[in-house]
Amino acid sequence: KQWYQRRVRGLPLTGSVTVKVLIPNYLAGALIGKGGEELNIIRKQTGGIIKLSQNKAYYPGTDERVVLIKGRPDSAFALLKLVHSKIRTRKAPPIINGRPFNEIRLQQMKLIIANSTAGKIIGTGGEIIKMIQTEHNVKLFITNVDNPKEKRIQNERICTVKGDELS
Repeated sequence: KQWYQRRVRGLPLTGSVTVKVLIPNYLAGALIGKGGEELNIIRKQTGGIIKLSQNKAYYPGTDERVVLIKGRPDSAFALLKLVHSKIRTRKAPPIINGRPFNEIRLQQMKLIIANSTAGKIIGTGGEIIKMIQTEHNVKLFITNVDNPKEKRIQNERICTVKGDELS
């Protein structure tokens, strides 16, 4: 949160930002709620928009669903924190899609970013990504655009933020 506040200090909190996040499929129900009830509560609390991809409509190369978050920067950040909180605290089933659940996923936030944004996160010689990792005690991993084994949508990459407690 501190990094976010430093980045937006002095900027108007108007306008709209859009963030795409990946979540394990088993979390979808916790975000949607019965008949969409939870989504409506979340929207009212934050003033933002949150949408999920359809059941089993996974991001290419993953078994995770896409969550679209949109709103004023403060609303989008509140929604992002809520989604991350659900990832960290919701009990996962022991087996997902025939494979054991990977507990490391509980420590990760996976963001879908534009290729052009990846370069800005990495910085010249990796200086920005190193600074973020050091200041916030996290690890950042960005999918490799040149790796043919990584299925993805053209012009998008996955940025995984891993840490004991994301700030």
